[in-house]
Amino acid sequence: MAALSSLKLQSGSRLTAGSDRFQRSSAPWQPYGTHKTETGMARQELNAADKAVRKSFVPEAESLGCKTKVDQMDNILAVRPGKNSRAPPIVIGLHLDAQPTDGQYDGILGVLSGLEVLRTLHENAHQSEGSIGVVNWTKYAPTSRTKVVFTEVTNVTGWSDGVSFILGVGTCMYAYIATEGASHIAEEIPNPGKGVPRTMMLSLGISAVSVIPWTLAFLFSTNDLDAVASSTFPVLEVYQQALNNRSGATFLAVWLLVIYFGSVVSVVAATGRLTWAFARDNGLPYSPTFARLHPTLQMSVNATIASSIVVACYGAIYVGSTTAFNSFISMSILSLNVTYAIPQGIVVFRGRDMVLPHARQFNLGKIFGPFCNIFCVCWVCLYTALFCLPIFLPAEVEDMNYVSVVVAGCALIIVIMWFSGKRKTFVGPIINMELLEAAKIQHVDAETQATVLAGEKELEN
Repeated sequence: MAALSSLKLQSGSRLTAGSDRFQRSSAPWQPYGTHKTETGMARQELNAADKAVRKSFVPEAESLGCKTKVDQMDNILAVRPGKNSRAPPIVIGLHLDAQPTDGQYDGILGVLSGLEVLRTLHENAHQSEGSIGVVNWTKYAPTSRTKVVFTEVTNVTGWSDGVSFILGVGTCMYAYIATEGASHIAEEIPNPGKGVPRTMMLSLGISAVSVIPWTLAFLFSTNDLDAVASSTFPVLEVYQQALNNRSGATFLAVWLLVIYFGSVVSVVAATGRLTWAFARDNGLPYSPTFARLHPTLQMSVNATIASSIVVACYGAIYVGSTTAFNSFISMSILSLNVTYAIPQGIVVFRGRDMVLPHARQFNLGKIFGPFCNIFCVCWVCLYTALFCLPIFLPAEVEDMNYVSVVVAGCALIIVIMWFSGKRKTFVGPIINMELLEAAKIQHVDAETQATVLAGEKELEN
């Protein structure tokens, strides 16, 4: 403490630093334990306690006339400008974190000493000849950061770590809800038995190759997970932490939006195509209108416009309630996975040899094929229950999971429509095996197939 007792000026006078104030200022930064003899710390680098101290350090330094800067390694430098910008600066500091259960001044002594010097200069309105800075070093090595990414777990859900992990895995299922996209145009491509499975598997492979490095880059670049979790635009916060540059973060965020807007075109087309196919089988209200193809464009324009309007109304739910919107999103994920599991359950129940074509080009074999079918059914059954659980415990009205309510409501609408007339008019997809065989050899577009199928329906009637 003797080193902090006074500061000698060039004039020969001294500025005295108070040791009592120094000890009082250090008290909030060194808590450990509840007993009076427990005077150490347990503030490891970049944990919640260390982040809280870092956040309190910056405004205190700025209140003493400093300009602060945080670099990409999370080092914090606070500089109080001097009279002569060319004079060599003096930098005082160390680190605010500590080893587990270490002494009360481990690491923080250097930073506190620097702050006390700044307080003394500030309260005496003295401007030093050269700049004086206080630094808080971030000393972690890449190995420790690797440990944070791959081994450390932060669970704030209220569930056990096991249940929390399973619920977290379930949220990743959102990224795979479009893997069956190629099957929606199976009737319009040559040799769909080979082309559709190849497209689906390639999309999964490309996604895995690209998303793993992307995710690791995110994890290693993020240094404040609390800020990311509380942000209204998390990916923008991640970019900001990674680049430490608002312009660069904004550019990457806008670029991501451009990519999403590009994908909207294909999503709208696929949605309209699905709506048209369902209307063609008389499964929707006003099916003849939505099943009509545009005479010039040869596209399902009516179905595409109708589905776009419904999607826009659905997006407006987010403005009123994010909880309700998230419940509808979860319901969409769950419903799609249920539709994946139902045909596989039928295949398992009736037997793959009884249902699937024997000469199919994509064959997983007698062992791996049934394993995939059974695993899919069991997995979807598990997540059908898990998706209805609240994310946080104890559950509050604001963050309650209403997926079960949304699913029940949608099921009720389907039942009402079925018994109010659709059970008499819905015909289901009509499979023309000769047309499918022809599609293996040459391209047969949707218009041709629709014309053939419409002719078959007229003959049946």
